[in-house]
Amino acid sequence: FSRGGVGSLDYAVEGTKFKDTFVKGDQLFRVSGGETFQEGNWSFTQNPGNQINAIRKGALPPGNLAQYISKLNINGLIDGEVSQINGIFGQPGGAWQVYILRENPLLSWDVAKPLPLGIMPLLPPWGIGGK
Repeated sequence: FSRGGVGSLDYAVEGTKFKDTFVKGDQLFRVSGGETFQEGNWSFTQNPGNQINAIRKGALPPGNLAQYISKLNINGLIDGEVSQINGIFGQPGGAWQVYILRENPLLSWDVAKPLPLGIMPLLPPWGIGGK
C-alpha cells in the first residue's frame, strides 16, 4: 500500500505497512467521541482498554476524545493496511492500527459503548532519565 506525502494519512504511520486479510469472525476496535465518529477507516487491532491508553498509544488527534469504543466486525474476506502508530500530537504511539475502507459491505459496527477513563502515568517534573 502507498499513500501520498506530507498532509496525507501517512502522518499516522510508523515504519513498515503491510497488507493483511481479515476473515469472518475477526474483530477490530474503533474509538470515537468529540470530533470523531463511530464509523471510520482507522481501527485498533486490540482493545486499548481505556481512554488514556487509546489517546497515548493511538497518538490520537486532539479532536478524538476516545469516549466510546465499538467493535468492528468482519463478515467476510477484507483486505486492510496494518501499521504501527507513529508518535504525534505529543503522544508516544506504538499501538497497531488497521486502515480499511468503511464503505465495504462486509463490515458492521457494534453499538458504541463508553470507554473507561484510565489512569494517566505520572512523570517526575524533570522527565524520564534526568534530574
